[in-house]
Amino acid sequence: MHNHILIVAILAVVVLILWNIPAYLESKRSKVTVLNQDYILLQNSSLLTKQTMFIPKMTIQFLKRRISLWPEKKQIAGLTVNVRSGITKRSFNIDYQKQADIDSVMKWYKE
Repeated sequence: MHNHILIVAILAVVVLILWNIPAYLESKRSKVTVLNQDYILLQNSSLLTKQTMFIPKMTIQFLKRRISLWPEKKQIAGLTVNVRSGITKRSFNIDYQKQADIDSVMKWYKE
């Protein structure tokens, strides 16, 4: 009986560690920053690809900050940027970023 509980506990710890690895790697490989008064830089990276977007302020339709319940204690947030692209819109998501970085982009957009 005790061996089964120990095995379940070890498996639960392993699953939690493996579940957090992709989020940790994404937070280290993605970035959002204000370049100057006219542009922001978004970098998104998955396992094999990396996207870098320089987005002019005048093409942004709106920004949306996303805060999840779990990473809120660690001051982590996400950002969705909707951009006008011809007659369509494009949406870019950046996740697992420092809340201060997201707040600086939100402040930049409101100015």
